[in-house]
Amino acid sequence: MANNSHYNIRENLNNDFEIYGDLLDVGCGDKLINLMDFDDSSFQSLKGIDKKPLSDYDSMLYWKHLIKNKKTDDFDISSYPNSEFCKKFKFIEKDILSYHYGIDKYGLIICSSVLHFFCDEIKYALICFFYKAIKKKGLIFIRLN
Repeated sequence: MANNSHYNIRENLNNDFEIYGDLLDVGCGDKLINLMDFDDSSFQSLKGIDKKPLSDYDSMLYWKHLIKNKKTDDFDISSYPNSEFCKKFKFIEKDILSYHYGIDKYGLIICSSVLHFFCDEIKYALICFFYKAIKKKGLIFIRLN
């Protein structure tokens, strides 16, 4: 796979886990591609955390949604911030090492192409945080690179 190609996590998961609760993408970056793959899922919320701020976050999400669903004709741009689609998303601008993940909170935690930046001790600590934060029948998806 080329470095610039997108690995669609949703397409590559077998559906042996229950989709419920919240989804968290740790180190989501500024494109939120993994979250967009789950935009029509039954997760209650789709959260992305990254220390890099997003520029014009709401507009980017909305345009990507329109393009993905081929709904670019005749829409009212003023209505999108109040749409159910945009209400489902939350971006948390924070370093992943200082974020409080909580306990038994997420149905799916994605950490794709992030952990390879850290030493083994920090990788272990983050995975422990993920383990505590995942719901009983949830799934932690880790992709190293």
